[in-house]
Amino acid sequence: MTEEPIQNTSANEEAAPRRHNRSRTAYAGMWGPIEIAALGIAILALFSVVLLYLFFVAPSASALAKARSERDTLEQERNNAKNRFGELKDTQSRIAHLIQSVDDFESVYLPAEAVGKTALYQKVNALINGYGLTNTNGPTFAPLETTDSRQVNQSDEEEGRSRFR
Repeated sequence: MTEEPIQNTSANEEAAPRRHNRSRTAYAGMWGPIEIAALGIAILALFSVVLLYLFFVAPSASALAKARSERDTLEQERNNAKNRFGELKDTQSRIAHLIQSVDDFESVYLPAEAVGKTALYQKVNALINGYGLTNTNGPTFAPLETTDSRQVNQSDEEEGRSRFR
């Protein structure tokens, strides 16, 4: 007795049609329609983020930097003015401060008129003698300023203060 393998023809016949009945789709790679749509949406989102940055964030950042620079400049000018003028609040106190400053300058730094002329003559004579020159005409010095007829009768205090009135 020879044993032949029993072939189940019905099982093989059933398996064969099942294999052939499957839908045969060609492998299209990893890029299906859903993946392509997702990639398109991602690229669109990335492009919109770049545009939003370029049109909104970058200009506002430069405007902010410009405003900060202007603020710093104005603050520096305010501090300089505060240092220069002090804490004077009104015009009357500023005028009083200026008059006091003029009085202090006239009394402390300016010598008397007679002493000033004498000192000038002494300085000119020292220069003449220092260079070995001879003064043949004598001291004929022209005044540097002409006197105004309105200011002739003013006292020393009124002369300095008249420019603030």
